[in-house]
Amino acid sequence: MRAIRIKSNKKNEIINIGSFCFNRKNLYFTENNKRIFIDSEKNLKNLIKKSDPSFFCFEEGDVHGIALLWKAEANEIKRYYIKIDADCEESAECLITVLLWNTNKKEIFIKVKKQSFLIPILKSKGFKFYHDRGKELLLRRKIYVSNTNNPSIKG
Repeated sequence: MRAIRIKSNKKNEIINIGSFCFNRKNLYFTENNKRIFIDSEKNLKNLIKKSDPSFFCFEEGDVHGIALLWKAEANEIKRYYIKIDADCEESAECLITVLLWNTNKKEIFIKVKKQSFLIPILKSKGFKFYHDRGKELLLRRKIYVSNTNNPSIKG
């Protein structure tokens, strides 16, 4: 059974998280219009520090995924992006579900490759097409709050 944890403090788990990210080279963040891939402990710590919340999927000490909500700021515009890397659909769906349960952001974005296995999972969670980015798609999940304070998910 896979466990989801927030910001692990156990040294061996942090080493495993780093190893997972460094070997797969799928996670990145953008700084000054430049993609910075998570290929070092310094970059991993920087990404985690700038993300809230952060979740990690473990099974018997092995890392199976990481998901974070990262705040991007450019030209006085703030956007929140999901940064995720998972080894399978099960891990990805668990991480996305828990992340969405634990955020109150009204608008969340995610960039995914056009052939990503994440697309059906994201669509089932209320994400809609927002923009074409060449080899990637930008998806958005927007929550509108009605006058009765019942949120309804819209695209």
